[in-house]
Amino acid sequence: MVLAEQPTETRLGLDADAPSVPTRTWGDLSWEAVGTPVGGHLALGATDPAVDVSADTRGLHFTTGATSAQLAAVLEQRPYRVALHARRLLPEPTP
Repeated sequence: MVLAEQPTETRLGLDADAPSVPTRTWGDLSWEAVGTPVGGHLALGATDPAVDVSADTRGLHFTTGATSAQLAAVLEQRPYRVALHARRLLPEPTP
């Protein structure tokens, strides 16, 4: 069984909770990492947040020099998809 969000309009935003491990990708970027309260107005810094930008082949940046297209790519929220085996959803057989 696969549960998936309906892919509709593009959603932009940051994660509400900071990841438990250091941020490695733009997809892990949280409000805390950019120094902004959740839902507040973003203030771009002179440098990127603590993200491993060397792992990004697209050359994205979250700085004052970033283009609107770069910021949209950084802030894009991907839809979720979860795959579960049907056995996990059925009760255990009784002996």
